[in-house]
Amino acid sequence: MAGAVIISEENVVSMSNVILDHIVEKIRDEFFDSEAVQLLPVFYPYDEEGMTFISLRGTSAAEFNAFVRATCLAKDKDLASNSTAPVEAWADLYETLRKDLRHRI
Repeated sequence: MAGAVIISEENVVSMSNVILDHIVEKIRDEFFDSEAVQLLPVFYPYDEEGMTFISLRGTSAAEFNAFVRATCLAKDKDLASNSTAPVEAWADLYETLRKDLRHRI
């Protein structure tokens, strides 16, 4: 089965469920406490409905950029410490996030 990070209506990053699980948990570890509360809706389908996606649709620019910051930290830590890290999935996700209009507004 495929998992996904839905960034916007036009931009979806697909990956396996195993990789999605890995990436989601790594990103969550990098949120500040206040960000984690604000970003609960992003993870709602994944956490509460058993869906295989998270969605950034509807996030404000500040929330989106908090997610990007956490993703960048998680990616860098994972790639530095884990020889089996999903390199392509991290690269696809980060590059797609950077292209979104909400990035660094």
